[in-house]
Amino acid sequence: MEKKYGDIKLRRAGIFCFAWWSCIAFYWISSGEPFHLLWLCDLTLLITGIGLLLNNPLLISSQVIGTLLIQLSWNLDFWLRLITGSKVFGFTEYMFSPAQPMQVRILSVFHIFLPVFLIYAIIRLGYDLRGWRWQAYLTAGVYVLSFLTTNPLQDTNWVLGPFWKVQNVVPGWLWLVVWLMLTIAMYWIFHLILKKILRIKTDETSE
Repeated sequence: MEKKYGDIKLRRAGIFCFAWWSCIAFYWISSGEPFHLLWLCDLTLLITGIGLLLNNPLLISSQVIGTLLIQLSWNLDFWLRLITGSKVFGFTEYMFSPAQPMQVRILSVFHIFLPVFLIYAIIRLGYDLRGWRWQAYLTAGVYVLSFLTTNPLQDTNWVLGPFWKVQNVVPGWLWLVVWLMLTIAMYWIFHLILKKILRIKTDETSE
């Protein structure tokens, strides 16, 4: 059964991810803010859902490269804030702010289970060495679209400046280029780390 239909557990997790993303999409579209869905974390939930449904290691690998460290950092920040009241990065302050709609805080809970799904999937399906390149192409397109559509208050994917603050040091387009290059560099470094951890030996042409 598993050979014919793939990993059933992964497929069920994929359905769960897609259903959760659909709720997020419905909320932001009905709130008149559809471009909020361009956040890479939201896109990761959608792409991961598809990758789990298809048992596709390339899609899963690209999202592991793109956001696994961010998701783990979010969890570290959230749980320390919840248990001790202290913050590490400040990523999750909105989760404890009464000013944020309860719907937003509930929908953001996907950050807790998503890294678990990604780690389990990469163990089951394996790591596809092309993942970092696919994620780099996706990120480039998303950053440009975010740059063209975001507003200074939202600063989607930090394309206007770091930590939701618009920078005025260099021209906006230059910041976008630098930020994209830094992001892709981080993908490449994480890719090399994963290869080392998973002990994958290949020639450069396979990547």
